[in-house]
Amino acid sequence: MNTKPLLVTIGALLLLAWVPAGLAQDAGTVTGTITAKESGCPDGKFYCWGVSLDGEITPGATVELEVVNPASNRETHNLYLKYDASYNGETTDGESADENTADLSPGDSETLTFTVPEGTESIYYWCDIPIHEVTQGMWGEWDLSPSMEDGSDGGADGADGGEEPQGSPGPGLLIALAGLGAGAALLQRRD
Repeated sequence: MNTKPLLVTIGALLLLAWVPAGLAQDAGTVTGTITAKESGCPDGKFYCWGVSLDGEITPGATVELEVVNPASNRETHNLYLKYDASYNGETTDGESADENTADLSPGDSETLTFTVPEGTESIYYWCDIPIHEVTQGMWGEWDLSPSMEDGSDGGADGADGGEEPQGSPGPGLLIALAGLGAGAALLQRRD
């Protein structure tokens, strides 16, 4: 009995089972809302961001963020983004931003749509109104590195996204298990 073709097929199916989920799926579109907050901010900060995303921001993903400055706020706010940057304790130059909204008066909102460049490991975001970023605490970060899944905002609103490993078995796992079952059944039947 020649089982070599069957074993090769089973081996190929097992290999597919371990394709990381990120490689097996398109980066897709992530939507969310980022809201300027003037109360309820952690650590004595005057201003911060409230962030709600419907998925994970990854390199290659298209992101549609509804940036909201609620009517209950008293100040103008905006949102600026910079790829592969992080908070350094100093005011970030708005001219260096990769993406940004207009200044939003209380009650205004704007949708900011962008595609995260491949290879991007983090996105730093801040309000570029003078003193809002450093002095008032209106900044955050998304870590996009392959070993981390972090939907937090760098502590700007006190949320911790946690750390979960990526690269878990992809959808090929079900195919591999089905192939193993079929292979075992064929081997059993031939004996």
